[in-house]
Amino acid sequence: MKVTVLGASGGSGNAITRELAARGHTVVAVNRAGDAAVPPGVERRAGDRTSPGAVERSIGDAEVVVMAAQPPYPRWVAQWP
Repeated sequence: MKVTVLGASGGSGNAITRELAARGHTVVAVNRAGDAAVPPGVERRAGDRTSPGAVERSIGDAEVVVMAAQPPYPRWVAQWP
């Protein structure tokens, strides 16, 4: 299964990415800079969830998308109205 993980550099997103890869799934790790620390074989992509169209472009041909990206708690109201 091809899975895209949004927020792959955060604690939860990175743990999910590693577990999916360990289970043999094809994984695409997305974070703002495209430089998430992921296991070999995991594709990395840049994508900022606040930029119009960035999420759609970073998802590509995924069969499953995991949304693990989030702003710091004090900015939730401003960034996720």
